[in-house]
Parts: sequence; structure tokens; C-alpha cells
Amino acid sequence: MTRLTFYRGGGHYLGFCCGGHSGYAESGGDIVCAAVSAATQFAAAYLTEYFPDIAAYTADGENAEIELSLSHSFDEGDKIIAVLESFAKSLRQKYPENFNFDYTEV
Repeated sequence: MTRLTFYRGGGHYLGFCCGGHSGYAESGGDIVCAAVSAATQFAAAYLTEYFPDIAAYTADGENAEIELSLSHSFDEGDKIIAVLESFAKSLRQKYPENFNFDYTEV
């Protein structure tokens, strides 16, 4: 199962971590993994490209993990990660056996 954890603090998003294999289909044909990967990489790329002093991310392709951390909350970060959360809710509803998400207070 793929799991996405949102980091929150003070009512704001401070990043996220995503990892694991969904098991929906074999590698190369897994639409759940592809969807989660594209959405998290987009959010991370956007935030690190336009806010490099605030956002940093690491990716481990071998273990299918990505982590984004924000040094502090800010409006644009909240908006982008809120859209990712909305996507995650939809994906979990469609593929509950393959994807889930949760929150960690930091």
C-alpha cells in the first residue's frame, strides 16, 4: 500500500512524505502508483522551484519515497498541499486497498 503522510503544525501544512508500492498492478502498469507519484512530485517541484528558501525535498527512487519539508508555513504552501490532500481523499475513496493517507503533527 502507498501511504502519504501530511506534516501539519499550527493549523498549516509543513510538508509531506510518501512511500510504498500500491500493489494495484505490476511495476510499469500501476495507475495508483503513477497517480500518487505524479501528484507528489508536482507539488514538491512547484514548491522547491518557486520557494527554494522555504521548501526542500528528497526522493529515493529505489524505495519509492519522496519527502517535502517546509521551513515554515506560508499561504502558497498551504494552497498547493491542500490541493494534494484533496487529490488524496479522492484517490483513497477509489482505491482504499492500495492507497491511504494520514497526518502527523510536527
